[in-house]
Parts: sequence; structure tokens; C-alpha cells
Amino acid sequence: AMRRVLLLVCSASSLFGQPEPPLRDRVTMYLTDLIRLDTTNPPGNETRVAEYLKRVADAHGIPAELIGPDRNRLNFVARLKGTGKQKPLLLMAHSDVVPADRTQWSVDPFAAVVKNGTMYGRGTEDVKSLLAAELAILVELKNRGTKLDRDIILLSAVSLLLALQDLDYRGPAIVLEDAGTALQRDHFPQDIAVHVLRKPLEMQRVFRAVAHALESG
Repeated sequence: AMRRVLLLVCSASSLFGQPEPPLRDRVTMYLTDLIRLDTTNPPGNETRVAEYLKRVADAHGIPAELIGPDRNRLNFVARLKGTGKQKPLLLMAHSDVVPADRTQWSVDPFAAVVKNGTMYGRGTEDVKSLLAAELAILVELKNRGTKLDRDIILLSAVSLLLALQDLDYRGPAIVLEDAGTALQRDHFPQDIAVHVLRKPLEMQRVFRAVAHALESG
């Protein structure tokens, strides 16, 4: 079935080096770019997304790195440092998408076509819309110079569990991910407070959850 997500803004383009767009426009811009990166799994090629995220992070002065044993399937990790008063907040999303049967699509599934305020493309629901929202949040916090009492970590993963091992995962308090059945509470050490948001996960819920976490501490 064709995946789609209702957008508040109907157009976007790559704007590296241009004046900063409003937050909603930035989410749309990132989602457009991410949809146009074909990361169909198999084979994956998620490094395409990881390198894109790294370019965005570098452009905004956000420390980031690419990790993983397969150069074609790298994970992306970025971190905004806080005071350490509270446990870190970990934002996660996977960067691959399931295969698209083009005979079932009326548009190119990797063109991010917008019709009547709706974007059509593989990954608009599962789950590049989430990744775009999380990236926009990270950039917004950096641009505003927000004083954080916790680290904010963005993890775009090929395999969430393997990426957490590579990251030496030891303590984020809240996990935002679509997760499905792949990520379970018992995958984490029992002394870590973990909250998993499951599909369907709209971008608005991501913003509310992050705002609540930052305000409640």
C-alpha cells in the first residue's frame, strides 16, 4: 500500500547554506531529501542517509559520527551536550525502508511527490518522517542555543540493537522510536528508564514528547 503523510507545508528543497527555514518547513525539507535517498532493504545502502545526516549536522556545528562495520550500512549518531543533571534523551529511527512494488504506485516512490498537501513516497510513514522530525528538533535546539540539563542524542540506525552496542549505550532516559515489535523493554538494562512510542507515530507526537521531556527533567 502506498505510504503517505499529511504535511503542513507542500513544498521543500535542499537549502544547505541558505537562511534557516521555520521548523515545520525544515521538517518537510529533510523529509523530502530523505525520501529521495533510496535505502530499500535489501540491500539497504543506509550510508546514503547517514552521510546526509552528517552533512546537516556539520553545517550546524552539531558533533556527529558514522559508526558500523559495513561501509555501505553505517549508523549515524549526533549529540548535543547538556549539563548532565538529567539522564540523556535518545531519539531513534531506522533509516531503511521496505521494498516498493512500483506497479502498485501511481508516482515514483522515491520522488517525494506532493499532491494536495500530501507527500507520497516510501518511508513517509515507516519511518523517515520520524527521522526528519527528530533531525529538525536537534537543529532547532542547536540554533536556539538552548541550555540543556541533559544530553540529546540522535541515532539513525541500520540495526537498532547493533547500533546501541556500537554506541556503548548506557543511560538515556527516554527512547522515541516507532519500534514495532523489534525493540522490546528487556533489550535495555533494567536500571534505565525507557519509554518506547510505537507506530503509528505522527510528527506532532514527537514534538510533544520531546518538549515534555525537556520541561519535566
